Amino acid sequence: MIGIEKVLQNCNLYKSKKEVESNVITGKEFKEIRELKELSLRDVAKFCEVSPQLIGQIEQGKKYFTENNYKQIIDAMNLATVAKANGELKKTK
Repeated sequence: MIGIEKVLQNCNLYKSKKEVESNVITGKEFKEIRELKELSLRDVAKFCEVSPQLIGQIEQGKKYFTENNYKQIIDAMNLATVAKANGELKKTK
């Protein structure tokens, strides 16, 4: 299980590549957070310009976050969390 401090760090806006790299969570940690929030890969992908397959590959360690897609995917997960709380996401199996 990852610490809440690391989760909170990843909600911040990043100013440099070095700062992003020092705060990037792993794909496995991302998956733990996504599952804790009860979000599917499709829920997250709906809010960003990447496929559910890419997110799955990142979680499995087959692909890695890039400087460009890291913040986009984290922001998408946060948007999906809000949408779910507001009842805007359909239940997925």
